[in-house]
Amino acid sequence: MKAHALSAAFLCCSLLLFGVSCSDETVTLSPMTEELVAKYIEAHQDLTKEDDLLFLRSFQGPTRIYLSIWWDGATHYGDELWPFSPDDYVGKTRVKDKEVLVFGPVKTMFYESNVSHPRKLKKLGCYEYDPASWNIVFRPDTTYSSIHTWKVTEINSDNSIDDISSIVLRYYPESSREEYYLNDEDFLLRGTFALGEAAFETILRRLIVKYQFTGLIGVVLRISRNGTVSIDRVGQELPLADQYIKAKKITEEICKYKFEPATFRGVKVNSFYWFVIDNEIQE
Repeated sequence: MKAHALSAAFLCCSLLLFGVSCSDETVTLSPMTEELVAKYIEAHQDLTKEDDLLFLRSFQGPTRIYLSIWWDGATHYGDELWPFSPDDYVGKTRVKDKEVLVFGPVKTMFYESNVSHPRKLKKLGCYEYDPASWNIVFRPDTTYSSIHTWKVTEINSDNSIDDISSIVLRYYPESSREEYYLNDEDFLLRGTFALGEAAFETILRRLIVKYQFTGLIGVVLRISRNGTVSIDRVGQELPLADQYIKAKKITEEICKYKFEPATFRGVKVNSFYWFVIDNEIQE
């Protein structure tokens, strides 16, 4: 899964390095958020040190509202660290005797802060990285989007979100608008050819011969969750226009066959099917 509209960076640093000491910068979590943070602490048994620090960030994109929860004890992924300077700190609170730093707008559906505006914290010791985070997603109408909610955690490697949903759904209803929809920028899930990959190769070779196609070009199809197939794009690397037209005709014929959409958490979702038209595969 790849990174998407969520632009909130993750931090790895200590409370002292942040320089957070203002007692008036306090945050009141909503009952749902407090339950989620408590459940996060319970799920991560490595949170045993007295100075373990948790982070909570709210961020609203064009089509979704995000709540992220993570902690400073998770190992970052990758070999590089990118210095990060947060500029949306709004205060702190405590959950189950753990300090929680809160970032985002002053007031959201997840919490309220008593400061007038967010402020910037020191960048010393702060890094952008991928920690053991929980990312809970809502639509702008505050309905819960479970299909977009995900975990990045060493503890729950199966990425089950049942414990998250059991809490959220007591406060907000499931989104009916996109319950089974994944935007292109969120996931790139591959569907399947209903007759099998061997049959697909046979059909593709026959079409290459039929249209006397020469060259090589990449194709991406869209498969809707109800099985409708359409052309997403046919690459334009071919130097000859007539070969591009032939590739388009081959693709149009391929679209007449049945494809199965990918599934995500047990439901069919919009997905893709990509392949290469290459005259050498007819051999």
